[in-house]
Amino acid sequence: DSFPATLKTVVLNAQRGPVFSRIAEGAFAMKYALVRNYHVNNLKKIIVISGSSSVHSLNSALLQKQLNDVYSVVNYGTNAANQSLFFAEAVSRYLQEGDIVVMAPEWTSNGSMGDPTISSRMFTSNNQSYDIFRDVDLSCYEGFWAAWQEFQTGKDFFASAKVEREYQYDTKFLNPYGDRIGDKGIGRQGEWTTRLTLNANNQLTQTRAAAFNRVNALIRAKSAAMVFTFAPCDVLRIQNADWQEIVDAYTAHFAEMLDCPVISNVATYFMGAHDLDADMTPERQEMYDSAWHCSYYGANIRTIELAYDIQQFLTKGGTADSYENYLERETHKADSYPLTWGEGA
Repeated sequence: DSFPATLKTVVLNAQRGPVFSRIAEGAFAMKYALVRNYHVNNLKKIIVISGSSSVHSLNSALLQKQLNDVYSVVNYGTNAANQSLFFAEAVSRYLQEGDIVVMAPEWTSNGSMGDPTISSRMFTSNNQSYDIFRDVDLSCYEGFWAAWQEFQTGKDFFASAKVEREYQYDTKFLNPYGDRIGDKGIGRQGEWTTRLTLNANNQLTQTRAAAFNRVNALIRAKSAAMVFTFAPCDVLRIQNADWQEIVDAYTAHFAEMLDCPVISNVATYFMGAHDLDADMTPERQEMYDSAWHCSYYGANIRTIELAYDIQQFLTKGGTADSYENYLERETHKADSYPLTWGEGA
């Protein structure tokens, strides 16, 4: 309570050992190092930022290959409780001309969708890389000291330790890109009762759009680009019965509100069978244990479609919206996808 809300910079030094160094969320120190130093062979970077949908639903080696190895890829996925724009702002400090920051938020999650409140999980994530807090203007965020207090008392982590969560996985379940690997199982785990509703005005408010646009300006100042796409989502969780009729208007709302280019139609990443197909083989199930977590096969699908959207954006000049309407985009989907994880696993 001693610090004013106008405080911009906090310099933290570790006051205890990196207790989260062997769990997946603690590995964001690795991702931060990649962001700061990773221009392999002078390649440009693509940095994908979202919640756990990127950790579980991106094959970075495949994305790099689909883009003809012009870019090196960093999977900067976080837990959805984390403030995605905090990471995007930190990333902006280390960009070079031609780099691309891909925002792919889970559109029902406050942290992913631009809200300013910092979660205690932010400190868990960056337990070994406190320098990241120097890279953002903290006056643009809320709850820093409350989150710090919660982290220091251990309430957040140890309360959640009773259930298995993605941020507790050992770091051996992350590859060098930051993708989740290891035993993810096959097929959906159970049936869902909670449904997700598309509501553009609630999910991208003027306040949230302004926050995205502020960070976009920082990235553009580096002659880099921030682009907006959408996280993969289990189609069986979507409540809107008429979603095929509203997705174009939903996507257009984002394009209207955001200064950065929107490169995808939200429905491109509605994944999984549109009904429960008893004949679908388990290895072709696209979703895993969450509305936002893909199986390996689903991650390959999402990755190939994301590569297409990025290529369209670059082909159309790399500055303007490049998304297609739902029916047109469906005709451009790949005919087949790799079943195996392949290189980079």
